[in-house]
Amino acid sequence: MNDEERQILNEVIAALQSKEYDPYGQIYAYVKTGNDLYITSKDDARNKIKQVSDTALEQYLKENI
Repeated sequence: MNDEERQILNEVIAALQSKEYDPYGQIYAYVKTGNDLYITSKDDARNKIKQVSDTALEQYLKENI
């Protein structure tokens, strides 16, 4: 995961946490289904997560099991 993807992912996680969602669960569901509705639109998180590669998202999930 490069620095830009890490920053974007941190922003998405912060947006999810501010809505009191479990970031791991929401990102897992997004990766599994491809449905971006699992990601809040708050702070443009839904659009931002699309800039993060699948590999980086899978790495995040593996690191946070």
